[in-house]
Amino acid sequence: MSHRLPCEFIQDMLPLYIDGIAGRASDEAIREHIAGCSECREMLEQMQKAKELQEALDRQQEIRDIDYMKRSGQQTEEAMLFW
Repeated sequence: MSHRLPCEFIQDMLPLYIDGIAGRASDEAIREHIAGCSECREMLEQMQKAKELQEALDRQQEIRDIDYMKRSGQQTEEAMLFW
């Protein structure tokens, strides 16, 4: 018996699917649904792009934070030499 889950349900599950934490049955149901639903497939693609962008921004922020800590540490060492 094949039944189609409502788009609202699938769209609610997409973040779990993208993060790889939805269960096996949910993954399968989502894959089946998005294969035949352009609206949900488009939403999935948009959410994946948004996640990739956020991850890139997070990496850039981490690099800036590390650089700041390195500079701050060097300034602290230099200041301590003058005491």
